[in-house]
Amino acid sequence: MFEHLRIGLTMRQSDACDYHESRDGLASSWYDFLSAALPGSSWVALPNTGKSIVRAAESFGLNGLILTGGESRGVYPQRDESEMALISYALQKKIPVIGICRGLQMLHSYFGGELITCDRNEHVAVRHAVFFQETSFCDAGRQEVNSYHGNAIELQGLPGPLLPFALDYSGMVEGVFSNEFCLAGIMWHPEREAVFADSDIFIFNKLFS
Repeated sequence: MFEHLRIGLTMRQSDACDYHESRDGLASSWYDFLSAALPGSSWVALPNTGKSIVRAAESFGLNGLILTGGESRGVYPQRDESEMALISYALQKKIPVIGICRGLQMLHSYFGGELITCDRNEHVAVRHAVFFQETSFCDAGRQEVNSYHGNAIELQGLPGPLLPFALDYSGMVEGVFSNEFCLAGIMWHPEREAVFADSDIFIFNKLFS
């Protein structure tokens, strides 16, 4: 169904124990989720090489980009630089982009938005409801999601190109889309669910089709 898709996935960085080197990693659950959400698509993991990663994206012929989750912005500047360069490249080339948790925060930051610190007891390693708004991107509804983020996005601070489609119980932004660019972002991790949610699969189908 999605045989034409060649998706690049960004990776988290980590410091190897007892080795003086930085390593990139990707949760293996992404393979199962993409097989369910975008059957037939192919994908490649993108290393954190800074701005030069754009040349690799071009050589791979990517026509889709997923900004995966992980550590907060600023912890590993090399990853921040890589993802900012990829966002700029994807928007210029009209390549669909979806940001997951940190990835949504990177999209928000790319357009000049500011993050605030949220209550970790309410948003880190817990589950809570998000409320879908009636928009051109999706229908109204409610979904129970996982939550692993220490930063949040205030509705009034959402930058111009980004429009909200999902809010949490306190009115913080949990999902965005754009009428100007082919992009979306969600603050939860669809790939971490034991049973993948139909609404998450819909979001990926909607964006990448």
